[in-house]
Amino acid sequence: AWLEFRRVLFRSGARHGEIYIPVDKVTAIRWGTTISQSNYSNSYNFSMVISGAGQVINLAWSAPSETDKSKELFDKHVGALLTYIFPPLLERIKLQIQAGLTLQIGPCKVNQYGVQFETKGWFSNKSHNVSWKKIKANLSNGELHLFSIDDYSEKIELSLKDTNNVFVLYILATSEES
Repeated sequence: AWLEFRRVLFRSGARHGEIYIPVDKVTAIRWGTTISQSNYSNSYNFSMVISGAGQVINLAWSAPSETDKSKELFDKHVGALLTYIFPPLLERIKLQIQAGLTLQIGPCKVNQYGVQFETKGWFSNKSHNVSWKKIKANLSNGELHLFSIDDYSEKIELSLKDTNNVFVLYILATSEES
């Protein structure tokens, strides 16, 4: 099944079957791998989603083991995504933020001042506004961990595989110019 995904990402955009999204129309990306286990065997599930121009390209395939071909194909797709699709998307999002817009990335609101998110408490939710200078970001096991350097209880986790533009948020949070 994975053979049908050999050539999807190009300098000009992403194409899968009849769907084509030009690079300058891409609005969201996400990717990841999960491992599920059942009856003493593992299944490796690869996923990449590219959205824009009112369309969605959803690449997903499974392999009974992390075969070299599946892993190599996935790594090539992530490399192409980061080379061709990601830089223009990051620039468009930076320009929108610099223009004063507030963007939603998962449960986070992102603007020129920083990141706003809620954490769940025992009895109520608490809203946090963390400036770009005070935010720290780490990637680990397919999750983005965002937290305030002033108060480690002000933290949130976002899945790279399941949440659009989490890698964009990671780059913004770790960038010197934010």
